[in-house]
Amino acid sequence: MSEGQRTAERESRARSRVPWVSILTWTGAFLLLYALHDVFAIAFIAFLLVYLVRALVVPVAHRISPGEERPWLERGLTLATFAAIVVLLWGLGSLVGTHLIQQGRLLIADVEHLQPDDLLDKLLARTVGAYLFEKSYGDQDDPRYQAAFARFKAEGRAGEGAFAAFGALQAQVQAGFEIAYETAQRARLERQIKGKGADSPAFERWVLRQGAAEPVGEQGGTDSERPAGAAPSPSGAGGEPRRHLDTQALQVLDSRPEERSRLIAEWEQAQVAARWRELHASPEYADAFKRWFESPEGRALKVPYDLDLYLALREAYREGAAAFGQVFNQRVSETPGGRVLIRLDFRRATESELARQWWASSPVAASLREHLEKDASEVAAAAAGYVQSSVRGLIAIPTEVGIALLLTILISFDMIGLKQGVSRLRESRFAEVYAEAVPNLVAMARLIGRAFAAQGVVALFNAILTFLMLRLLGIDNELLLTLIVLIASLIPVLGVILSAVPITLQALLQPDGSLAMAFYALVGIGVIHGIETTVLSPKIVGRLLHLHPVLVVVVLVIGEHLFGVWGLLLGVPVAVYAIHVGVMAEPIPGIDQPGSAPQASAVAK
Repeated sequence: MSEGQRTAERESRARSRVPWVSILTWTGAFLLLYALHDVFAIAFIAFLLVYLVRALVVPVAHRISPGEERPWLERGLTLATFAAIVVLLWGLGSLVGTHLIQQGRLLIADVEHLQPDDLLDKLLARTVGAYLFEKSYGDQDDPRYQAAFARFKAEGRAGEGAFAAFGALQAQVQAGFEIAYETAQRARLERQIKGKGADSPAFERWVLRQGAAEPVGEQGGTDSERPAGAAPSPSGAGGEPRRHLDTQALQVLDSRPEERSRLIAEWEQAQVAARWRELHASPEYADAFKRWFESPEGRALKVPYDLDLYLALREAYREGAAAFGQVFNQRVSETPGGRVLIRLDFRRATESELARQWWASSPVAASLREHLEKDASEVAAAAAGYVQSSVRGLIAIPTEVGIALLLTILISFDMIGLKQGVSRLRESRFAEVYAEAVPNLVAMARLIGRAFAAQGVVALFNAILTFLMLRLLGIDNELLLTLIVLIASLIPVLGVILSAVPITLQALLQPDGSLAMAFYALVGIGVIHGIETTVLSPKIVGRLLHLHPVLVVVVLVIGEHLFGVWGLLLGVPVAVYAIHVGVMAEPIPGIDQPGSAPQASAVAK
């Protein structure tokens, strides 16, 4: 047998052996990641930032000093890169940060006030009702429309549609004003009162008035310490005995610091609430609301009424539909866009009426009702909770990015020292684990880094195109929806579906939304996705993440079940690595094969 044959036979036997070291090493790594999944977001953002910084610093350092590592040079370039990143993030935050946070908080406020029945009625009106309206009445030039519109006004029904939508509009306006004014004023009141209760006579009077301090009996014990059947102390009597007992009660309270601290916190909250009620009823509050309503922030909510009309409708809304309709009829016709508002009111009221008739009589609706009666409340509550948690997660992204940025600075600033420290494990008792794990981790890190860099470019193009489409169609919350698209586009295949759902719902349910707007939004998303799949992805991502779509969906389902959103983001790159390296034992296109010489040298560096 020749030497070549013997070598081939040894390699064949090596491949046929079960790689126990590999299995145990990667099982341990998988369990560690699963245990740390709560803080994985910060770790992953830090990894991507380190990869980005090193991708910029290393080529420049090698060009300046080829063939030699200079720690001071890499550290200087790292600091310069971070300075550029901070300036970029500050610029983006200044440009869109405030508006993005406002849109997120407004959306949370809408979801918190949303009821399952109201959501169902609105969805039916904007879909089935809109279809039946077009079918039954056509457009404004149709005689059927004109006759129905005249009958609607003659019956005194003007204002029905506006009344049904005014509750949600009022909640959104109040939430917007709270963001701009109330939060800051409450914080100011808390700063004025906090810390002033410890030695305040007002606090002591409040404690005694609330009965929070236990009264002291004639023998010096509290009521709780008095023998059973003994008469309570006359703490309600006036004069000197009353003052003496109050003083003793406060002294007993002073001997209980935890109880005193709790009462101080309650007193401060009561004082803030009382001061806030006074401010809420003052002319200052009304003037602040008027200034905000007419400011760019207030106009951004697209309230269809001017200030005086909105205030009049708000007062009438408290009295019921009849009072609201009367004010609507009297005041709306006097406004410049009154005819448009009345026609919109007619459309909304008629769509709701047609949807309710369909829901009560259609066999299809009966089947839907049967299913919805079983689990509609649970599904709606779960969906509302998911939206709230998702929006809060999006709002929390700047904080996580800040922490990850700090970690990135610490890691990148001494990358050479970290690599040298890790390389010492080759001579330790963990040499076998090092030989198995480190080259593979380097290869996987390269794959994930390159995959996200490529997919990030695609996501950025998708986000820009989506933002332009949203502005063109007049869909609200465009910054928040664009951020959702940017993140969802990092997920292959399912990303477009995940981002299309909130965009479609926004186009349907916003005050001026319609079925036509939702249809145009879906068409726009389809066009953008077509550009991504036919132009962007082949040129940018290439075959780096090439998997069959069915396998992609399976991987994403398993990843989401085990790791949540991070399983969706990382499932495909990890699956590509496992299939190529773990199963097929072949190199990944564009990535060094694990255990090869180039990779080993990269680790040594």
